[in-house]
Parts: sequence; C-alpha cells; structure tokens
Amino acid sequence: MENGKLKMSACFHFQLSIFNSQLASTLQKIRYPAGVRITYITHTRFPTERAHGKQVAEVCSAMALNEHAVTLVCPTTGTQITQSTKGYYGLQGDFDVEHLTHFDALTSKWVPGPLSFAVTMHFYKKALKKYLQAHQADLVYLRSPVILETVLRKGVPTVLELHTLPNKGRARFVKLCKQCKLVVCLTQAMQKELLTWGVDSHNVCVEPDGVDLDRFENEEIRSDTVLDRVRKSIGIEPGRALITYTGSLVTQARMEKGVQHLVEAAHHLREDGYQATVLIVGGPPPWLEEYRRRAKQRNLEDCDIIFRDRIPSHDIPPLLAASDVLVYPAPHSDHYYFQRDTSPLKIFEYLAAGKPIVCADLPPLHDILEDDMVTWCEPGNARNLASAIENVLLNLDAKTEQAREAREGVSRYDWRERMRRIVARCGS
Repeated sequence: MENGKLKMSACFHFQLSIFNSQLASTLQKIRYPAGVRITYITHTRFPTERAHGKQVAEVCSAMALNEHAVTLVCPTTGTQITQSTKGYYGLQGDFDVEHLTHFDALTSKWVPGPLSFAVTMHFYKKALKKYLQAHQADLVYLRSPVILETVLRKGVPTVLELHTLPNKGRARFVKLCKQCKLVVCLTQAMQKELLTWGVDSHNVCVEPDGVDLDRFENEEIRSDTVLDRVRKSIGIEPGRALITYTGSLVTQARMEKGVQHLVEAAHHLREDGYQATVLIVGGPPPWLEEYRRRAKQRNLEDCDIIFRDRIPSHDIPPLLAASDVLVYPAPHSDHYYFQRDTSPLKIFEYLAAGKPIVCADLPPLHDILEDDMVTWCEPGNARNLASAIENVLLNLDAKTEQAREAREGVSRYDWRERMRRIVARCGS
C-alpha cells in the first residue's frame, strides 16, 4: 500500500512538474522574453539622412540590445549613404537589414513624378507579402499606416507607432488600428485625438521618442581637452558663449522648424552687446544655404553665426557638451506637427547633455519637460527667443546646475527602457 502511495505521489509530482514547465513556457511566451523575433517594416529608404531614419535605427538597435532578434525590412529605393547602418547612426545594437527587390518607380524615367511614390508602394507591398509568407516573426513593428493593411493580413501581432495621424480615410484607419496588438502615440495630444476617433483605449499608449544615454555618459567628452578641441574646430573665439542648434532645418520636406527665428535672434544678441556665437548644424544643404543668405542680409559675421552641414552621430555628444546653451526654436503655427505631434529627438539629446536649454513653448513638449528643466520662449518670436537666451547667459551657473539635475530624470527616455516597456505591453 505504501509503495502504491509513493508511486501515486511520484506520478503526481511528475505531472505537476510538467504542468509547471508548460505554464512557465506559456507565461514566457506571453511576456515576450529575450529572443523574440521582431520584424520592423518601413516604407521609406534606409539608411537616410532624414530624422525618421535615425529614429527607426535607434528603435531597432534598442530591441536588439534587449536580446530580441530584429530584422528591418525596407524598400530598394536608393540612398547615397555608403557607411554601414551601425556606423552611420552610431548604434550599439546589431540587427539585420533586408532590402526587398521590387520595381522602383522613383528612379524610373518612364513613371511621372506625381505617380512614382504610389507605383513604388504598389510593387513594394507585393514584395512585402511574399516576404511575410516566407519569414516567421513573433511581432511586427511599423511606424507608417501606408503598409499597415498589408502587414495585418499576415495575422502576426502588430505594433503601430504613430508619428502623425492621417488626414483622410479616418474610418478605415480606425478599423485597422483596432486590429493592432498595440498602437503607440508619441504625444498625449495625439492619443487623445485618436481615442475621440473611436480607437479602443486598452491598446493605445503614449511613448515619446528617446535617447541613447550611453553616448552621453562618457566623462571624456566633457574633459577640458575635448571641449577646447571642439570649440577650436568650430572656430569659436575664447570668451564667447556658444549657442547651438542641431538637427533638421525643415520638416515634411519644406515646412520650416523655426531656425529662421534663431538667425534673427543672433542679430538681436549682437545688437544687445552679447559676446555669443550661434551655431546651426543640420540640413538639408539647400536650406542651410538659405539661412546663410538670410544671415548675410542681417550683416551677421562668422563670429555671430556659424553654419555647418550634418555631422556624424558620434560627434553630437561632445558638441553639445562644448556648448553653453542648446536651443529648440519653432515658428508660430497652428499646424498639427507643432500643436499635436512633435517629439523631437534633439530635445532628448539636449537633456542627456546636461546643458541649459531654451525651448519653444509647444503643447506636446509639456509631456516631457517641466518648467524647471528648460527656459521657455514664445514660438515665432525672435526677440523673445533672444531674451530667453540672454536670461540663461546672465544666470549661466544656476541654469547649468538646473540642467544637470534635469538630466537625472532622463533615464525613462533611454531607448532600451522605452522599447522594453512597449514589447512587454504587447505580451500582456
């Protein structure tokens, strides 16, 4: 009898161990542990010098560093960038990049310009369907509604990260959003509007953009030797304050982001007797030349304002560290980009640099910035922008200490932490 009880007990414990093992395996799958196969799909060329390419690269790198197997799928649309993806964007994580083979109407002389994008997308979607049939993924990630319907047909859990909302086809878009595992909005204003359209709140979250904090934590970049070298390479005279803007000069190809007001503010700083040099680093080159022209019209000299084309990602941290004030201007505009959607990568880099920030007072930026983290200025007002810069320069020690304190709270916006939250939420 005792032997029978022992056998039954052993059998029970064996079955219980199998159940526990199966339960643990199931819970692991639900929680999306390290090793999940993630396919990130973009409909634009990659790599690209435009800001969205940097954001795509950082998201993929962060997921790879979180030990997921990441493949970025993109069109064959040509690029002039010859560097490796990892080198060009200054990434730490390793992920695969698949350029699908398809007809590229953007480079064809037979397809009229206005039709070239639509034709290219038609063939890209066909290639994408074949790719999704042949390749397995546990999670698909994308940031564009353009290819959402094609991806959802595969039936794989899909994350849609929204950087704006469509201007038409709202009902269809809402229906597609409801089929997503998760919809990520960059700002609270974007989420609020999306919910009013009828998207379910349980699968929508807000996650602003982020920053690779490791790039800014190297103490060497803040050494006097490095800072002196950076300032000399730019041509900053000793004793002059360095006021810096980095990033794209326009958005959506032709909409100015407020740099014109920074050029005008440089004129005010000179007129007010400040020994300060405004440095504007970014592109595209035709717009850089346009701002150079405007600076000449204001009789601004090299000691007043300096323009530089885009610089490699690894040069950004020491440049920001060598600056006295970092600036994010903006025009006075009711456009949804400024009032609802913007979550600028440069703001997170500015915060990580721990230097004083003068920032245009835009509603979406209050999601991430408190009043004691920046000095606000009025969008579209060059005089007010100059006054805000002057206020920082007059109180530079106190403002620098504030900026260092603000830097302590930036860890939430580290790319790896951001992507860990998003992927974990997909498994809940």
